Amino acid sequence: MKEKSNCIVYFQLILLVLLPLLLLLPSLGAANVTHNKVVSNNGPLTDAEAHYIKQRQLLYYKYEFGDRCEKVTVDPTLVFENPRQRNAYVALQALKQAILSYPQNLTTNWVTKSPK
Repeated sequence: MKEKSNCIVYFQLILLVLLPLLLLLPSLGAANVTHNKVVSNNGPLTDAEAHYIKQRQLLYYKYEFGDRCEKVTVDPTLVFENPRQRNAYVALQALKQAILSYPQNLTTNWVTKSPK
């Protein structure tokens, strides 16, 4: 009988120590998530959100005035309505170069339509 009471005391002690930690950890994680969230889920992107996304892009490219990995040049005859379109064009060209120049050459047997 004495062992059961000791087990209950130990169990209660463990609960007293762990329960506050279990209750505190999710709130710390939620505070961190809400603090880091910059992009909203509704409506069009604001300029601040677009800037945040642009900074966080995984694809880094190098264009004629930059110093990043890929060398992408933009034809001077191309006219873009705004800088976002130009940035999208440069990013797509860098992605195209990355796809065409990867060393594993896994897409050599892919069948596609002939370009017109």
